[in-house]
Amino acid sequence: MKFSNELFKSVAGVRQEPPWLLGLREKAWEKFEQLRDPIPQDEEWKYTPLNQFKLDDFDFGGATQTGATPFDFKPLLIQGSGNIVQNQTKKMNASLDPTIEKSGVFWGGIQEALQRYPSKLEPLLKEALKISDSKFQNLHHALEQGGNILYVPKGTEVERPFYNLTLLEKGSAFPFLLIVVESHAKVALIDEMISVLDSHEPQFVSCDRFFWVHPEARLDYTHVQQCHKNISLYEHQYARVMQDAIFQSVHVGMGAKCAKSKIHTALEAPGAQAQVLGVFFGDERGQFDHYTIQEHRAEHTQSDLLFKSVLKDEAQANYQGVIEIPKVAQHSEAFQANRNLLLSEHAKARSIPKLEIIADDVQCKHAATMSTLDAEEAFYLESRGLSPNDAEQIMTEGFFEQVLTKIPSEEVRMRLQNTVHAKLMRGGTNA
Repeated sequence: MKFSNELFKSVAGVRQEPPWLLGLREKAWEKFEQLRDPIPQDEEWKYTPLNQFKLDDFDFGGATQTGATPFDFKPLLIQGSGNIVQNQTKKMNASLDPTIEKSGVFWGGIQEALQRYPSKLEPLLKEALKISDSKFQNLHHALEQGGNILYVPKGTEVERPFYNLTLLEKGSAFPFLLIVVESHAKVALIDEMISVLDSHEPQFVSCDRFFWVHPEARLDYTHVQQCHKNISLYEHQYARVMQDAIFQSVHVGMGAKCAKSKIHTALEAPGAQAQVLGVFFGDERGQFDHYTIQEHRAEHTQSDLLFKSVLKDEAQANYQGVIEIPKVAQHSEAFQANRNLLLSEHAKARSIPKLEIIADDVQCKHAATMSTLDAEEAFYLESRGLSPNDAEQIMTEGFFEQVLTKIPSEEVRMRLQNTVHAKLMRGGTNA
């Protein structure tokens, strides 16, 4: 079934949600229908291949027939505080450490959360699902499936990370994640998305994430996507970081035909800190398009962003980064760096920093590089007996190491190192 009003009514008709939430989804659908498709003149879409996001090319209906794929996900689970495994429409596995559950932590689906915490959840979802000027965000809010919520109460520190695994089968996918970390609490979550079906049919995947880090709390979030090359991926992430809170966000992209993301971090009160990191490996004709916003809304706030891309074959990476520091945000610090390593003469990278700074007492720096492997380093490694392929692997892994070490799971880090190695050894297409 294609994206249409008939589809929306069909999905809405089987939802078991309160009227206020169904109303939010209906308003989002109406706004989606009102907004035009993106055009090259739109700042956020200027460098995106729009033909990869033509909704008429995608089918939603396959998502209602998932669950029959024989995929063993158990080796992917980590030794953490709780795991959730889901495909587009249903949960396949869920666990939560009983000790952590007794502390008041909630880790589960929206339906269960609505039953247990209706008054607390309503204002949060109204904030997360409010009408947007983005056509694709409104589409996601209207058709969202597989939404999960992590809630950590005041003063609770969870040492081991949570794990959220989404298995992509047939059809479109609309996963949603809401994380609320109350004051003086601490938590980490790894959010991984993996294609489990080989298909040449175009597939659309939309991810939406909303985080709220309360005063003096800490959230470490990691997102990993390993999508097949038939997928057009649209991601939106919005984080609110309050007074003296710390937010770390790590993004790892290893696949998709075209992966487009908008990552917006708002530092809302003095002392708020955010570190936004990313590593991306593009091969064949894959493309990454990133648009980030570091928004300083108060004085004495700090943000630090580092995105790194390795590109081979005819892969491309486009990065646009905005730093906003209004007059009220004096004594703030903002740093932005985009590093690109090109392994092929046909690979391309573009980096465009944008500084919107009104405050006059701030520290702000930005940097961008496009480079190839260092010939002297390669010669040194080969002179010690390494093959050219092994030398390339070591240097590429070293390029990523600064970010990958921030992921709070050795199992996930090892899997990603294996993925990088496989991509380096795999021949691409230069046709």
